[in-house]
Amino acid sequence: DEFLGIVRDIGLCIVAQSGNLVPADKKLYALRDVTATVESVPLIASSIMSKKLAAGADCILLDVKTGSGAFMKTLEESRVLAKAMVEIASHAGRRAAALITEMDRPLGCAVGNALEVMEACETLQGRGPDDLTELCLELAAGILVMAGKAENLEQAGRLAHGQIANGQAFEKFRQMIQAQGQNPYGQQYYQQGQNPYGQGSYNQGYPGGQGRSREAEWLNEKKNAFVAVTKNMFSEILPILKRPVGRVREIAASNSPAVGLEFLVTKLVVTILIGLFIILRLKSALNTPYGDVSQYVKIPYFQLFLIAVIFTIGIDLLNALLLKVFAGVFGGSASVSAMINVVGARAMYDCIFIIVGGILGLLSLPAGIFVSALAAVLTPYIEYGGLQGCGNLSEDRVAYAFFVTKICMAIITAILAFLLAAGIIQSLMSTLL
Repeated sequence: DEFLGIVRDIGLCIVAQSGNLVPADKKLYALRDVTATVESVPLIASSIMSKKLAAGADCILLDVKTGSGAFMKTLEESRVLAKAMVEIASHAGRRAAALITEMDRPLGCAVGNALEVMEACETLQGRGPDDLTELCLELAAGILVMAGKAENLEQAGRLAHGQIANGQAFEKFRQMIQAQGQNPYGQQYYQQGQNPYGQGSYNQGYPGGQGRSREAEWLNEKKNAFVAVTKNMFSEILPILKRPVGRVREIAASNSPAVGLEFLVTKLVVTILIGLFIILRLKSALNTPYGDVSQYVKIPYFQLFLIAVIFTIGIDLLNALLLKVFAGVFGGSASVSAMINVVGARAMYDCIFIIVGGILGLLSLPAGIFVSALAAVLTPYIEYGGLQGCGNLSEDRVAYAFFVTKICMAIITAILAFLLAAGIIQSLMSTLL
């Protein structure tokens, strides 16, 4: 009632979903999580539109994101989702449209809740970054046309821009803040006409604005290059962190082992970097008060590199092969590609625990040991869940195949560790003697 009252009096209100607004949606989302259907377009569309329809909106304009930072990574996927949501609104007798906008880079200049609110206030006063201002005007124009306040987008755009220029846009924002129980004048920065960033505006020297310096242009180019290189990897890592078993099963079901191999290479790089750090610490420790002993110790770098390759990529690929073999032995079927992806996803968790455990170990040895023990318990669960989803085995046979694979891997790893350790010790002793 309070929400509807503010909308009637002020014309707008910002609210979050409550337990009384589409309560079934929360339960359906929980089911989607455990059934690995979080990415189902019909379920995404129904979840989003249920809240819009329940709020009672007559006109609904959707800002559907696409790109590396969005849930939908490609333009085609975003179009499918947008079409599904507009059709749901149409079946419910509501007017709806969707604007598909990119999310390959941050929008605006600010990062963080308070800073982004400040940036929104600046935009409402005509001093915001160009990209954010353009998007806001396009969305405002779209809803004005849908509501019958303008005949076309060009006229609606001029109307929206005029409301910013005459101060009514920011005044309406302050009315909303006051109606929702806050002090609209609490920040002295946002008295009309003041700029909290000093002289000038966002459009002078800020990313996205005009008149950027050569340094700013260079930084912007480097930022875009970095995003382009890393976006594919993070688009796979983040879902795994949020939904480990479900996402691992989805990756394993693909026909290509590319994702799994990327994760294995990442683990190799992390292992090598940590190994180099340990060697540097060791050489530093050999510099004793009685002299520098490190000059008498020849570090077998090539052998250590081979060990890193064997105990990351080599061992994990062998693990994937054995999972496939024993799945077949116990009456199931699993492709090598699927098992490489399963093992690769588990390797990504290994990387996280290695990094966290290493940092904590430097601060507190018991904390590092605890993280290592936690990794030994949790990461096999990820691998087991992947085999369970892709091995076409019954519950008990999955356990048998996984258990036998782990026994074989333990034996092989122990033998390799003994042989390689003996070789390294012999090499070090020969240099000392």
